[in-house]
Amino acid sequence: MQVLVSPAKRVGPSKKILDRPLETNDISADHGAFTFTFKAAGQYDKSEYLYRVVLTPEEMAILIAPHDLLKHVA
Repeated sequence: MQVLVSPAKRVGPSKKILDRPLETNDISADHGAFTFTFKAAGQYDKSEYLYRVVLTPEEMAILIAPHDLLKHVA
C-alpha cells in the first residue's frame, strides 16, 4: 500500500508518506463504519501523524466494485 500526498492548490511534486503492506490491524469496524488507520510522515516535516479514513458500508461497496469488475476482464 502506498499513500502519496501532493499540493492541492498548485502543481507540485508528490511525496510518498507511506509504503508498506496493508495489515489487518489497520482496519476496524464500528457501528457500520469501517475505519482505516495508519501512521505516516507529514508532507513538510519529519513528524509522524496518525491518519484515519472512515468509510460507510456504501463507500466500501464503491471501493470493492472496481475489484469485482476486474475479475471479469481477463
